[in-house]
Amino acid sequence: MINYPQMIIVLIAALNPIAAVVLYSNIQKNLNNRAENLLSSAICSLTVFAILSMFLLYGNAILNFFGITQYILGLGGGLLLLILGVFSALANEYLLETRFYLQKLISMFGMAGKPDTSKLDLNIVLENYKQGSYLGLGFCPLAIPVLLNPASIIVSLFINGQINQQPRIILIILILLSLGIFILLLSSSFLTKYVAPIWWLVFKRASGLFLTTIGLEMLVDSVKTIVSLILHI
Repeated sequence: MINYPQMIIVLIAALNPIAAVVLYSNIQKNLNNRAENLLSSAICSLTVFAILSMFLLYGNAILNFFGITQYILGLGGGLLLLILGVFSALANEYLLETRFYLQKLISMFGMAGKPDTSKLDLNIVLENYKQGSYLGLGFCPLAIPVLLNPASIIVSLFINGQINQQPRIILIILILLSLGIFILLLSSSFLTKYVAPIWWLVFKRASGLFLTTIGLEMLVDSVKTIVSLILHI
């Protein structure tokens, strides 16, 4: 069983806030005014709150609807978390995912060629963006798929089957997490300017370690369940 402090730590690790902060710090430079900045950050935070609430409160119902058992989720999801966790834990750079999402943004805009993303400069990408359309970036790619990535969805489904259901406590935790995301996004330019890259890398590797641990736990529990089922046939 998972307790609530563990739930908070694992969710933070799975959400991958580093990629969102670094990406948004570059988007933020192109926002026309403070209102756009606030609204795009709010849209991202509300999207994260809504989707995580659905999976954390109704995860078992969703799995049952699609005919997926917890041990099958543990096998597939645990293996995926293990791979993602090892990749993050051994990473030598913390900007890999951000560059990937930036490249996807450029592809969405239909730009030809493969522009240099080493400086993570979005000026060229966003120069022809229409007034007010920055708000959509709060939903995609910031919320989906940067924060609401496969790891965070799998972890949410896993937690739903492992934690004592107390909806009020879960909602309070999610409100605090969403508020934290909102503050991080608003402070992204400050954070990327004054926080040394080594600390971002430390956080990324620690997150990878937590994901690896959860992935192994899911795999071991699923294997035990399957072996028990086989022995009782």
